Amino acid sequence: MSQLTLGRPKYPQYEPVPDDPDLLDLVFVALDHGISSLSVAGKEPFTPFLLTHDESGRRLMRFVADTAARSHAASLPQSAQMAALAFDGFVTIEGVRSDAVVVQAQRRGSRHSSTYFQRYKREGSRIVEVGNAVGPSEDDELF
Repeated sequence: MSQLTLGRPKYPQYEPVPDDPDLLDLVFVALDHGISSLSVAGKEPFTPFLLTHDESGRRLMRFVADTAARSHAASLPQSAQMAALAFDGFVTIEGVRSDAVVVQAQRRGSRHSSTYFQRYKREGSRIVEVGNAVGPSEDDELF
């Protein structure tokens, strides 16, 4: 399971929501798919996936690990306009650890990607979202 730590003293500086509704739409599709994938995964983390968008539409690819998805994203063809990498991880906010679906997204040509997350908790066999999705924070390039 991957980790994203937020809180003092390393609390990231969040930017205003980018003026890119198409990228934000891809992010929320990835967050929603990640949450729904948790129900299928049971008590295990869901399989990381890469959601891409090109002139023919969206494509979802699953990978054994988020590192494999990250490597694939780095080699996407130029026709890929946007990409969102989603994985099951956790975040720590002000000392409190929470499970989270983490999505790193980028539009081709941007210097950095943006990371978003949706916290969740398991209540028996149900997955319950905790609060609203959070982001963006600036991250390394995805492709």
